[in-house]
Amino acid sequence: MSSPLTLLIVDDSKSIRLIASAFLSDLRPHWTLIDAPDGETALEKTKTVPVDAALLDLNMPGMGGFELAEQLHVRFPKAHLAILAANIQKRVEERAVAAGYPFLQKPLTSDLIAAFVDEVEGSE
Repeated sequence: MSSPLTLLIVDDSKSIRLIASAFLSDLRPHWTLIDAPDGETALEKTKTVPVDAALLDLNMPGMGGFELAEQLHVRFPKAHLAILAANIQKRVEERAVAAGYPFLQKPLTSDLIAAFVDEVEGSE
C-alpha cells in the first residue's frame, strides 16, 4: 500500500468533482481529497495544505487550468498535475504535454483516474 497523498480536484462542474472524488475514493480511500470550483479557491485551500497531485479543468471562469498549474507548480514543484478537458484540440493537448502535464479527456472514467493514480504513485 502506498503512503497517503493529497490530491486536489479543480473543476467548475460539481458533477465532475463528485465523479472524480468517487473514483479516487474507491481507488485510494486513504488519500486526502480537496476540491475547488475554480482556481482562486484552489489556491486559497492549498495555502496551508501541501498537494501531491491535482486534476485541473482546462476551461474555468477566471483562472484556467494552465495558469493554475503554473501557480501550483511554483508552490509544489514535485506535485503531479494533470489537465482535464472535454473539448480536446490538438494544440491544447500538445501544450499540456510540452509543459509536462498529462492530458485527461472528459468524461472521466475509472480507468483514466487509475492510470493517473498509478503514475503518481510510480514516481514517489
